[in-house]
Amino acid sequence: MAYSRWSTSNWYSFYNTRGEGSVKEEQVLSMWHATEHKSFTYAELEFFGENKLRSLYPLADDVDITEGLELIGLFKADVENYFADDDCK
Repeated sequence: MAYSRWSTSNWYSFYNTRGEGSVKEEQVLSMWHATEHKSFTYAELEFFGENKLRSLYPLADDVDITEGLELIGLFKADVENYFADDDCK
């Protein structure tokens, strides 16, 4: 699932491994900025903030950083929902 695409953003971000990782902490978000391409596990994103995002994407402007943090939030919510549903089975 894509959270953002090049046509409307400087980010192309997507949920990279739903179903492949067996636990929540192994789920992966790929965050490709126009200047850098990186992927992060849910566990890595757990304490991810603005300063970390700025250090990893130094050419991203303030608008991109704000959007990137929102994308991380969307991914984390999806992972939480996916594994909450799994717990109910």
